Amino acid sequence: MIYVAGPYTAPTDEATFDHVMEATRHAVALILRGHWPVVPHFSWLVDVFLEDHGLSPFSYDFYMDWDDQLLQRCDAILHYASSKGADLELSRAKERGMTIYTSIEEVPWLSG
Repeated sequence: MIYVAGPYTAPTDEATFDHVMEATRHAVALILRGHWPVVPHFSWLVDVFLEDHGLSPFSYDFYMDWDDQLLQRCDAILHYASSKGADLELSRAKERGMTIYTSIEEVPWLSG
């Protein structure tokens, strides 16, 4: 399992959506290479749900804790772009001795 790390938050909803789509593009590339991606950006759906139901958004710290729980279950991280959160996740991955990729081209193809 490879954790997908890149920018999420942005000044506009449209820019945030673009970040989610970019993470999704990387996730699909990982799937095509035979890996299981873990994509924290999919929490965007939680944000949409909360907003649609008039509920308060979860805090940044909550999401970073959630993301760390996901990261702990992964074998590697794909840090494809820098951001405050992605850089923190990269630092945590380094501390744990995880395999680190910085581009999809570095990720090996798996057979089978």
